[in-house]
Amino acid sequence: AILDIASGFEGVMEECNAVLGTQWRVDDAAKIGAEILRKERAFNEAAGLTKAHDRVPEFMKYEPLPPHNQIFDVPDEALDSVYGEL
Repeated sequence: AILDIASGFEGVMEECNAVLGTQWRVDDAAKIGAEILRKERAFNEAAGLTKAHDRVPEFMKYEPLPPHNQIFDVPDEALDSVYGEL
């Protein structure tokens, strides 16, 4: 996948800038992502969703996903900590 390569991620940011007329840098992506997650979390909480709804479907924990044939093996505690750090 293109995001596995540092220069690939830079290319994605260049494309975003070209399409959106922005001047984002690679390090801006994490800040933008965190802000999106904060807004999504606030929206979901207002809609009555809890951290129990943050879980992926069970099959994703044992069915490998191409092209890297990886499973989602992030423990629930680690996932909870991501939201706690926002």
